[in-house]
Amino acid sequence: PARPTLPFVELDPQDESIWAEMMSENVDVESGWDMLRQARASGATLSSWSLDLLALEDAEQRFAYVAGKKGSEHKQHTVVTCMETLKKDTDAEDAISSLVIGTENNQILILDPSGAKVICHATLPSTPSIMAVTGLYDIEWRIVVACRDGKIYTIKNGEMRGKAVVQGTVIELETQPNALARIEKKIYATTMDCNLNCYHIKGRKLFSLALPAMATCMGVAKITRSRVVEALIVALNNGEVRLYNGKHLIHTMQFDDVVVAMRWGQMGREQNSCAFIGRSGSLTLKMMSRQANLEKSDASAGPPAEQDVPLKVPKKTKLYVEQSEREVENATHMHRVFQRDLCKL
Repeated sequence: PARPTLPFVELDPQDESIWAEMMSENVDVESGWDMLRQARASGATLSSWSLDLLALEDAEQRFAYVAGKKGSEHKQHTVVTCMETLKKDTDAEDAISSLVIGTENNQILILDPSGAKVICHATLPSTPSIMAVTGLYDIEWRIVVACRDGKIYTIKNGEMRGKAVVQGTVIELETQPNALARIEKKIYATTMDCNLNCYHIKGRKLFSLALPAMATCMGVAKITRSRVVEALIVALNNGEVRLYNGKHLIHTMQFDDVVVAMRWGQMGREQNSCAFIGRSGSLTLKMMSRQANLEKSDASAGPPAEQDVPLKVPKKTKLYVEQSEREVENATHMHRVFQRDLCKL
């Protein structure tokens, strides 16, 4: 069977007409090159053919480039920048899922389960780099996207099936994001200034935590026991992996290698397992203890423990006591002397 390919990008009408004129030889290559340069200056989105032609400085090279394109169909390809999955109608582990793709031309595409065609798409103001997908396609879904312009956009299902709506709520980060996750109505984003930021889905900032190093990736640990608990896993550039429950640090692990990717899920009979991929290509599997307590933080929130340590205050000397008694007995006279000296200034 043929491999699924991304749909072609719609060409700018000005770009397409200039190439059609050059292919039919109604316009010579030099004139077409000037027209493409003017189109770029006017803000037109040029194809890869046009950008490659404008990069050539020699007239003979331009003529040879255009001659080599004759007989070829003028199409603009795009590339994938990020991918996620969206389950169709049930939240089971083996449920049918659709592939969600972010492309270089600012598109978010949702493919059918077979991957043969696009069943839903949306256009963003910038190129998507990281996605966090929640919900079910047949019921309700939401895609949180971090883009290269340093902003987080939200896409949700429209009123009609197969329609996507880009919401007006936009979260603007202080620096570029490098990891993204969503838990319930909270959006977590780590940024290149070594901060873990949490926002409400409506765009309100809830809190920000300073990290000891820049984050490399982030994941969500979904633990199902008497009730479902979702914790945040953050991998840092110093080899440390942290587990957060909200803003509380639950547990830390130190790896010999920097973790660059992770996936939480079931491994054999163990439901609560996580696979970590190191920068050197190493694979590490961790299984959570069934007695692990995620409800309470080991690191107590509030003031540091040093605040409860009493200071070594020296004992009161005889000279200090005599001076205190003299100040009490001559308080009125001392105050009058102070006021007199103040007026003399």
